[in-house]
Amino acid sequence: MTQTVPSYLKVHRGEASSPSHFSLSSASEQFWQAFSNATGWRLDEQQPRKRPRAAKLKPVATATQQAAALPVSSAQSASINAPPSPRSGAHPAADSRDHDSNATLRIDRQTAESLAQQAASLTHEIDRLQHVVREQEVELAAHAVRTIAPSKVHSTSENVRDLLGDTLAAGSFDAAALYMLDDETQYLHTRAVFGLPSDRLGAQPRELRGCRADLEAMVQEVVLIDNLHDAAGHTWNAPEQFASAVCVAIKKNDLPIGTLWLFGQQARSLGSREATIGKLAARQIALELATASHHRTQQTLKGSADATRDIAEWQYTGLPAGSHLAPGWKVDGMIESTNDWATGWHHWDVLPDGTLMLAMAQSLQASATGAMVAASAKSAMIAHLGYRHTPSEILQRINDTLWQSSSAEQVVSMIYLRVSPETGEGQVALAGDINSLIVGPYGYRPLVGQSSCPLGQSIDVDCVESTFHLGNNECLLTFSDGLPSDGISQETVGCALRAALLAKDNPLASLRRKIASFPLRNERGLMSLTRKTDR
Repeated sequence: MTQTVPSYLKVHRGEASSPSHFSLSSASEQFWQAFSNATGWRLDEQQPRKRPRAAKLKPVATATQQAAALPVSSAQSASINAPPSPRSGAHPAADSRDHDSNATLRIDRQTAESLAQQAASLTHEIDRLQHVVREQEVELAAHAVRTIAPSKVHSTSENVRDLLGDTLAAGSFDAAALYMLDDETQYLHTRAVFGLPSDRLGAQPRELRGCRADLEAMVQEVVLIDNLHDAAGHTWNAPEQFASAVCVAIKKNDLPIGTLWLFGQQARSLGSREATIGKLAARQIALELATASHHRTQQTLKGSADATRDIAEWQYTGLPAGSHLAPGWKVDGMIESTNDWATGWHHWDVLPDGTLMLAMAQSLQASATGAMVAASAKSAMIAHLGYRHTPSEILQRINDTLWQSSSAEQVVSMIYLRVSPETGEGQVALAGDINSLIVGPYGYRPLVGQSSCPLGQSIDVDCVESTFHLGNNECLLTFSDGLPSDGISQETVGCALRAALLAKDNPLASLRRKIASFPLRNERGLMSLTRKTDR
């Protein structure tokens, strides 16, 4: 059984959106008309709009040929009194057509086709350039809202053009033009046309001063002009020679950014219907431009998010995983940041002489710049680890790199430790504000009792040096200044680590669970070194 679609569900768009009974000729069309008048040949209308490989021509139809193409009754009435043909079986009208056709052809076909081929190449290039200009003008129109996405230029241009065509069809207008204000709001630039030659886009901008219709439309949204040819018609200063027009303001956030003109070839009485059509079209154009620019904003945000994610992933992969550096020695670390990136890092390794090294750093800048400064400090440290050094010497070398590599301020707090895995004896050097504790089953004690100036603040390093001993079943912890800033005291950290050691739990994991209840407002970096031998 065949199912039919109810008529009320069908959408009727009518004929193609184009000027119904009026359209000005473009420069290309005017050229081909002049070509036909001069040569007696015209282009074959059945050829595609694109540039033909070989221009095909037809003779220009004469008045006699047009009479011959009339219905039979008309042709018979035109030849009632015609004399008989001198040739047997020939119709007198045929001789007349041949004679007039030869008289119209001023040059031969070969010469005309050669000229037409060169002209077709030029007009094709003009049409292509006008298409580019049309897209550029729409892109410039969108700049009044916000920068448009390059991928949306073509679709936005076509959407605006289709919208103008639909508006003309809905209001029975003949042409439309979109004019946008420049940044100084002094001139109106032609950004889109429909029913007008494309070369209008290259015309000189109109000065807003003196344009009565545009100024009034920006104040009262729409202006209806029934007759531009009456006594007061010239006062409106219409941009095109038409008989009637509607001028509507294009607005962004209630601020006018341009005007939309709808032209009519005939003078007529304009009312609320035409005003409503114009206002709807103006709002839709503003929405179309805003949508295109919003697409670019989304792309920009997406690009920024992708770049931030790449930075965060690079930082994460650069952090070492918790491991046993030597028998009985376990090291671990963590970073929690309020941003997608981190401005601190931790690092550990086994030096060529067999000692264990640990380092933690924190940039004093909380922005992405701080993340790059911290990365520079880490790169400098790794580059100098292969040399024989003391903790204070490595800090001095890193400071030299930060001081000499940039004229901008690169300030980093850093702690560096070296520990003998056999004896537990170690050395530490601190520059800046990095907290440190040694926690055991019976309590905790500070590793370094005071802070100092961070790296990069002076050409000479003024660090704090000390020695320590890490005994069996003890844990050395370093943590950034973000913990005290979030209200996590040294007592809280020490007690949590002591309880973890007594419970034979992972010290860093236990501490993380303890401080999870504190709101994260600052970046928190922690690093632990636990010594636990069998004896």
